[in-house]
Amino acid sequence: MLYRLSCIILQGMDQRQFIFKKKLFNKAQCKRLIDEYEDRKAEKEGEHCYHAITGVDTESTFNLVHLRYGSETFQLVHEAMKEMISEWMDYLKKLDCVSVNIFADEVNYAHIYRLMCYENGGKLHPHIDGHDFVTASCTIQLNNHFNGGQFKFFNGKHTESLLEGECLIFPAGCFWIHQVTPVTKGKRYSVNTFLCSVPNEKMEKLTRIKNWVKEKEIEPHYFDGDWARKYGSAKINNHYIQTLTEDEFKTLNIKEIK
Repeated sequence: MLYRLSCIILQGMDQRQFIFKKKLFNKAQCKRLIDEYEDRKAEKEGEHCYHAITGVDTESTFNLVHLRYGSETFQLVHEAMKEMISEWMDYLKKLDCVSVNIFADEVNYAHIYRLMCYENGGKLHPHIDGHDFVTASCTIQLNNHFNGGQFKFFNGKHTESLLEGECLIFPAGCFWIHQVTPVTKGKRYSVNTFLCSVPNEKMEKLTRIKNWVKEKEIEPHYFDGDWARKYGSAKINNHYIQTLTEDEFKTLNIKEIK
């Protein structure tokens, strides 16, 4: 229903038109990144996030390694991201229905560049990337030779096929649920990053300030609505939200986050 409604609001435009895809890396560049993952897989770690439909904190079954800041592979991905973002902005401008001059200022920072490997059974459940200060997401496919591992949007209603070296970029937020289906044969390698409106190192402090303000200041305008009780708003189910204590707020140096 939400997907159909979004198309109506956009006067016939399909939400999928905001997704942009292009070939970004050649075979040698893809192999270089895959080799780095394999060389460093002893450092691999997992990930968990909330399931977009159930709201349950769910473990993903892929592994990831962070690219080291300033390394040659970091610079390779970073330069490619600048090219990709620039072309996406040009593409969105041509659609003539997006405030590109505002949106362009919201994708000035990459979060973390992550090498990801989905082995047999590896998957990523339906989720969103639209957390605090995250405005878009980008993934680069590094290989072809695997089965399964499809990139899907809108709780499985749309599939984007990606080939080796192709990059996919799209907005973040509650309307952009996406997932990777289980790999059934081989390994699926990719690079992922979030695009953000503030630097990564400032996000945690800014998020804690925002949550503190929500707890302390919004009572006169807060919607204590039936939908909040039914679907579980952060205000009601706030046990997982980390906020500033009174003492932390009093001692906070605001200049540190500018």
